[in-house]
Amino acid sequence: MRSGEGTWTFSEVTDGTRIEWSYEFELRSPLAYPIAPPMAALFRRYQKKALARIRDLALELPERDASRPAASAHTSP
Repeated sequence: MRSGEGTWTFSEVTDGTRIEWSYEFELRSPLAYPIAPPMAALFRRYQKKALARIRDLALELPERDASRPAASAHTSP
């Protein structure tokens, strides 16, 4: 891989905070292209687990401020 970049976007929604995690990778060699789709699928699965864990941790936090809604997790590959 030549480079990789991820972006986290947070936005308010009715039932909490929407977290979107998008990413882009630049492959170094055309020889890597055949394995890119399976690797992307594995990374997408990791993303979903990581965002679900963030949501679960946010829901475990004590309510400090009723005006701050809970988090909901979504991914954008």
